[in-house]
Amino acid sequence: MEAEKTKPITHSVGVDAIVATRARAAVGCAMRALVHLVLAACSSAAPPRPASPPVATAKPTVRELAVDVTTYNERIHLYVRVTSPATTPKSLLVLIHGGPGVSHEYMLPLETLVDDGYAVATYDQRGVGRTNAPVDPHDQDALDLAYDLEAIRETLRVDKIDLVAHSFGGVIAMAYADAYSPHVRSLSFVDSMPPTSAGYETGQANFNKTMHAMQRDGLLPDQLPDSDCSKQLIALLPVYYFDPKHPATANLGGSSCNDAVAEATIAANANYDFSSGLARVTAPVLVMQGEADPFGREMADRIVEALTHTKAQLVMLPRCGHLPWEECPEPFFATVRAFLAARP
Repeated sequence: MEAEKTKPITHSVGVDAIVATRARAAVGCAMRALVHLVLAACSSAAPPRPASPPVATAKPTVRELAVDVTTYNERIHLYVRVTSPATTPKSLLVLIHGGPGVSHEYMLPLETLVDDGYAVATYDQRGVGRTNAPVDPHDQDALDLAYDLEAIRETLRVDKIDLVAHSFGGVIAMAYADAYSPHVRSLSFVDSMPPTSAGYETGQANFNKTMHAMQRDGLLPDQLPDSDCSKQLIALLPVYYFDPKHPATANLGGSSCNDAVAEATIAANANYDFSSGLARVTAPVLVMQGEADPFGREMADRIVEALTHTKAQLVMLPRCGHLPWEECPEPFFATVRAFLAARP
């Protein structure tokens, strides 16, 4: 680089002043060079890479199938819906709906457990929803319905299953645990019917008492529909909730109702008793019930009392009725998740 030329000196200055002037000029030169260097670097740098597109999260898969069950020379086609996580499932949860005579759809909110890594199966029991009814109405007892559940397990090729049973579905779970205990990983009873028909009659008396009280208070019509099962059940829904004006009392959550199947199933199970079967259960058991369940706390207590060979976890949910995932979802799902995570 050529030395910078300075203007002619027209007056006398000291040596120090000349050195200082030249030093300032050199610094200015260096700074200008640095600026040019930075600008050149910026202009020659590669343009920034565009942001990577977000990675798509794999969604759960849903498949529907028909499981054929042959019994007493007639064939039942069970409608089954299986929701599976994108990864290998931790285990298979089978939801057993209540009723009897009501289809599975009202339990679909429990499919959210697929987000915890479980495969979740729901199905329609005999004669409801998309499953045909047996010709003989006597083929509706709990052991017949447990046989159907075993056919589902075999079709899905799973060795052990976690059962989550609601209301009358609890009776089917008891029958299954009695007949097919090696295939039970865990049992969750949610506002379940008790182990005996005598206990069920006590629960029904409690329900009727609550129903009549609500009719006196004007929360239910005095005259209930008697010709349409679905309309009658919707009219009765306020009885099932702690809050009789809960929004969910307006419909059946997509479920349908078959009054003939309900009557046949109740008649076929008029004298059931699975106390001895529960006494042999060794799998982990969760018994959960809303404190405002219209059938009364006795139902949960009778289940716990019958489980003499395993320690059952009893959870009573305050301000909650017969359908806890609708009325108090946070404590309900937290309890179920904690139980499933802790069991072997």
